[in-house]
Amino acid sequence: MTAPQNIPPQSVFLRARLAGGRFDSHTLPLQVLPDLASYRRLIVEVAKFLFKETRGNRVRVPKGFEQSFELSISSVYGGASATVELVQPARYDKPQNQLFPRYGEFDEAREFVANLIRTVSKGEKVPDSFPPHLVGLFNPFGQSLRDDEFVELNSPESGVVHYSGSVRRAIVLSSEQIIESHVEDEFLLNGGVVDTGTIHVR
Repeated sequence: MTAPQNIPPQSVFLRARLAGGRFDSHTLPLQVLPDLASYRRLIVEVAKFLFKETRGNRVRVPKGFEQSFELSISSVYGGASATVELVQPARYDKPQNQLFPRYGEFDEAREFVANLIRTVSKGEKVPDSFPPHLVGLFNPFGQSLRDDEFVELNSPESGVVHYSGSVRRAIVLSSEQIIESHVEDEFLLNGGVVDTGTIHVR
């Protein structure tokens, strides 16, 4: 199969500036990469919700909807922190070698999420317009952030929003009873319960 010709240029979807703690050394720890993948999953699911909502609660999104959206790191540059540029490369259907259509719902989802983060960072509650069943998607997004670290998400439409561990916690606990966190320490395993999959640590 020959490579597609006239590939459309990559478009910048988001710039994420990671600051504080480990990021002050102008590097990006590998432990943070799953957070960026979780952001992509969050955007995909919110885009699906928006697509269905604007089309009378359509049961399914079109074939290839999720496959049409991909995020790649185009560059990482320093300064007083580490900034990651996420781009949306062109996506092709492998069997047909045809370019997937671009859906505006992904851009809308980016702004929808940014507005939610901005609202909660001001100390306000999660808006009723944000579906509760999607709140749990914030659990993995930012899970590796330490208390002295945060992310600034910068998009063309909404500008810069500040996302920290406390904002993540407020969003998740608005609908979920459990928040998952990454802990780096030394523990002593001193028992467990097989039936419940529980491990006791000291």
